[in-house]
Amino acid sequence: MNYNVEDISAVQKKVTVTVTPEEVNGAIAVELKAYENARLPGYRQGKVPASVIEQRFKEQIYKAVQQNLINVHLGSIVSQLDVQPIAGFRFADEGHVARDKDFVFVFTFEHVPALDLPNYEGIEVISPKPHVFTPEERQTYLERSHATFAEYVEVTEGPAQDQDMVTVDFKTYRNNRIDNRFCANEMDMFIGLGQSLPDFDTLVKKAPIGVWTEGNVTFPKGFLAKDLDEETVLMRVRVRAIKRIHLEELTDKFLITKGFKGLEDFKAKMAAKQDREYDQFIQNRIAEALTQKLLKMVDFPVPETLFQLIEFEKLNIYVNERERKGFRVTEKDLVQVKERIKNSIELEARELVLLMAIAKREDLKVTDQEVQESINNLAAANNIDYNELRKQYENNGYYFLIYDRFLAERAQNLIYARANIKPYEAPKETVAPQPKQEEIHYYQPEQTNEEPKANPEAETQDSPTSAPENNNNQQV
Repeated sequence: MNYNVEDISAVQKKVTVTVTPEEVNGAIAVELKAYENARLPGYRQGKVPASVIEQRFKEQIYKAVQQNLINVHLGSIVSQLDVQPIAGFRFADEGHVARDKDFVFVFTFEHVPALDLPNYEGIEVISPKPHVFTPEERQTYLERSHATFAEYVEVTEGPAQDQDMVTVDFKTYRNNRIDNRFCANEMDMFIGLGQSLPDFDTLVKKAPIGVWTEGNVTFPKGFLAKDLDEETVLMRVRVRAIKRIHLEELTDKFLITKGFKGLEDFKAKMAAKQDREYDQFIQNRIAEALTQKLLKMVDFPVPETLFQLIEFEKLNIYVNERERKGFRVTEKDLVQVKERIKNSIELEARELVLLMAIAKREDLKVTDQEVQESINNLAAANNIDYNELRKQYENNGYYFLIYDRFLAERAQNLIYARANIKPYEAPKETVAPQPKQEEIHYYQPEQTNEEPKANPEAETQDSPTSAPENNNNQQV
């Protein structure tokens, strides 16, 4: 095998690979061994000549040989080039395997550019002012922790209330004719949480269990079905079942069933958990600020594929969220969103490139098992088949993006671990002017409006409750 490399840009390479006929024939011979026990009419099992097997299963054998040759040489070539690929490989002018002939294939890929990395050892940082949680903050966190024990319990009397989970049948009528696009049987949904139109929620909350109830529903402008924009239709609803959040009182007896020794033990462990989350929150913010400081010291091109992959991911989130709420997304919407998120994508891509370069210098590793576990957790959380989701991720490049983000996280943790973190000192009163010090900005954890959790084993939110406002601007 031999190959030729062409540098298309500082972050992209084109590789043309030529596999010799001798290697091709050897690979075919190896693949033929997998068919040694094939059953064919007129031959005893295990006695079919290799030439007959090759002719009979030629398409399958040659396809497998071609993929094996690509896989073997792809990894070897990238290793020899000593670069970090980003977001997978693109194949063009891919030839086909044939006995006694060269097999030629061409691929391009983008990679982390060669960087003159700034010194990331021992960056001096002043720790933020220590925070002591107030009794009110402790109580708020305790209540959120308590809410994770919530369960949905079926109730026998209606009507439904906000936050209830209902099982409903519904039909939609336009001009006295049924519109089958908006009809369903035994659909489960939450009420009052933005999963359906406000008028529909109102109608459901009027309906007794088991009784068909009708009322007018007005569709909003920009609805998924364009012909229903701002149109009012008649809808009939029947509530089959109602499940309501039930939360047991925090008693010693109840908490023992959840693995605690009692109420005081629960309070102590939740306070410790809140402290750990806050410490992690501050660590993440310091690490992020350190990364931003390093980015100011180096300039490099961002691989276009990486930018496009992150952009595609964010656009998908936007589209899915809009469609989940019943709104369609136009090309104009996408153009506006792209413009709005362009800077944040550029920043994220630059962070990834820098941190991946540091990860390479430090020989940091990520295993396929870690990536697979991440995809598996995502599949479980969204009730999606794992194999289907993994195939989708591999096809669109997300698999490599997950891998790259794992590497970046490890590099960022390393930068934090090697930083020179000094304890906070309260500013001393003085008349003389103080020299202005560079600041690191600590951002507050994002607040989200989540649907109520019905899983008693669910964890509380990642960021601590009521992060103190005075941690927004600390000194380096």
